[in-house]
Amino acid sequence: MNNKKKQILSRLMILNNQGVDKSLAKFARDIFVDIKKSQDNESVFEGLDLLSEFVYKAPEETIKIVCYIIEGKPKPPTLHKSPFGEFNGKSHKDLLLK
Repeated sequence: MNNKKKQILSRLMILNNQGVDKSLAKFARDIFVDIKKSQDNESVFEGLDLLSEFVYKAPEETIKIVCYIIEGKPKPPTLHKSPFGEFNGKSHKDLLLK
């Protein structure tokens, strides 16, 4: 699903239109709401990944999201189990680097 959203965002980015820019800013605000509701770092990372596609079209919203992540209480990485063993999910440091 994220790849499809990324494709749509990349197509919107080539349009130089105020209406599209407003829609992208609203989408960034929606991502921020999702990040605030998120229970794990993986969901936050996915939101940041989408946001990175149009970050310069929504600078104010991006700054708010970054400040929220920096100032927020770090969530512990989720432990994932697979046939190959256990591994940790995204850490707070991963979010900051994104």
